[in-house]
Amino acid sequence: YSDTNKIRESLNLMKNSRAKPTVTTDVIVGYPGETDQDIDETVALLCDSRFDSVHMFLYNDVPTADSYTAQAKVPRNIAMQRIDRIEKELSRAGIAGFVMV
Repeated sequence: YSDTNKIRESLNLMKNSRAKPTVTTDVIVGYPGETDQDIDETVALLCDSRFDSVHMFLYNDVPTADSYTAQAKVPRNIAMQRIDRIEKELSRAGIAGFVMV
């Protein structure tokens, strides 16, 4: 989902409600075609939106998925570097980040 303004708006509504829900998210890193700019935007959204926790997963190439035939695969070492970067940025922002590799 790429409408980050809508995501931010929805999260602000939830965070400002009386219920004060715990808000978590899952992030797949290394998806085919992913760029450094995508990671920059993801980090900004995660930190600005103040998720309570973030679960990060390394993209897994599954033969039955449409993404399996994508040509722009992200090398595993690049994806792991990106996960490390996200984890460091979350830590600086005081957000719990959990890596599920």
